[in-house]
Amino acid sequence: MRNKRNATIALVLGVVACLVGGWLLLRGATSLETFPLNTLNPQGRKADEIFDLVIMVFVIAGIIFVIVEVGVLWMINRFRRSPDDVDGVDEPVQVHGNTGLEIGWTIVPALILAFLAVFNANTILKMDDVSDNAIDVTVVGQQWWWEFRYDLDSDGAVDIITASQLVMPEDTDVELSIQSRDVIHSFWIPALNGKKDAVPGRTQPLVLQAYEPGIYQGQCTEFCGLSHGVMRMQVKVLTDSDWEEWKSIMTTVPDQPDPSDTDAVEGQKLFVQQCTGCHQVD
Repeated sequence: MRNKRNATIALVLGVVACLVGGWLLLRGATSLETFPLNTLNPQGRKADEIFDLVIMVFVIAGIIFVIVEVGVLWMINRFRRSPDDVDGVDEPVQVHGNTGLEIGWTIVPALILAFLAVFNANTILKMDDVSDNAIDVTVVGQQWWWEFRYDLDSDGAVDIITASQLVMPEDTDVELSIQSRDVIHSFWIPALNGKKDAVPGRTQPLVLQAYEPGIYQGQCTEFCGLSHGVMRMQVKVLTDSDWEEWKSIMTTVPDQPDPSDTDAVEGQKLFVQQCTGCHQVD
């Protein structure tokens, strides 16, 4: 009896140690500075809605896990064979073929999954909600970089183009139309929303919103070629005043060099001849 009790205590302590260790590991993995591609530290409304669903699912799964483990530990303790046991004496009752039990443990998981499906569907529908003042941005995945085309006045014309960095104001919805120019890519800013594939010939919608200014990292999550690993993206969130200043700078015609400044004139010629193969001043 003492051996049974010691074994049960050891199993209980082991389960508790695993749970505590897992909690500490997850707690340490929520820093965006240490782990920038982190879904456990939501920084926007859409990411919060996903995170709330994840927490609910994990809580329900955790309760089920505890119930199952308690049952397992009880059965180990209750039906453990000892040296004094005699075959055929005090054998546990077999439940195989018990119709009531089998129907029960089929219906209960089905009801739990149906309950979770309601919240899952509700969260999916919320992902499409967008405010009336949302900013329209077309995202084009390419081998191997991301192009962002801003339509600031929603007239269908492109006002600003950036590469690999999406700039947006705080606490404002940005409605993305995600496309691909070549192969399948996958757009993912984990702190702001889930993943969305960029598929040639299709336009996939995604809404981003961030509570506070900052830099939020992302990564293409669909293998798209030899340089897939460097196909990263960034969302730079600005205050409202900084956003207005950025728009003004990006939509203002750049100053031309003074004709009397020969170095500046020669530098512009060099830029046009050499650098515009990859870079552009629009």
